[in-house]
Amino acid sequence: CSTLTSLDISEEATQITLGKTGKRVVRADGRVIPFRDNSFDAVVSFEVFEHIENVEVYLAEVFRVLDEGGAFIVSTPNVETYPMAGLNPYHIKEYTISEVKELLTDVGLTYKTFYAQTPNNKLVEKLQNSSLLQLIMKMKRKVGIHGDILPSFFQKKMHTAIAGGKLEKFNPNDFTYEENQYDGAELVYIATKG
Repeated sequence: CSTLTSLDISEEATQITLGKTGKRVVRADGRVIPFRDNSFDAVVSFEVFEHIENVEVYLAEVFRVLDEGGAFIVSTPNVETYPMAGLNPYHIKEYTISEVKELLTDVGLTYKTFYAQTPNNKLVEKLQNSSLLQLIMKMKRKVGIHGDILPSFFQKKMHTAIAGGKLEKFNPNDFTYEENQYDGAELVYIATKG
């Protein structure tokens, strides 16, 4: 019987996840994962990597809790092509493809491949590449503002205006995944233990 466990450092995020999944949700820092060695067949980490100081410590913990042959699936922006590179005030560091590969192998993981996450929804693509949003991110970064500056209602209205249509939520069907596509802005890497 397989078990899904979700881990997040944020109390708010753990409550949201618990409400949506009803599964096992743990509040903890990924650099100190509260599980025994070799506990998991897979670890999935989407859009977390770039938010962590001392990412090497995090990766060592992932390696420790992965069972032999287990898979690590991690997504992070590609600093070389990400339209908002250097602008997100929550990003500690954005990485090149070679830096991610090196970090994975340095901790003992076996790098397998990567996939570019490419929007196939024109509204998503337009929003992601918006020069207005990039300008707003630059201004927020310059003055040290973190988080949203508009109430969510106005933010949704602005996103609708920029995209040219209403975007409720992103979903997996809004993207395609192409293996070894080096010009992808968001990349998903796969590595294994052993």
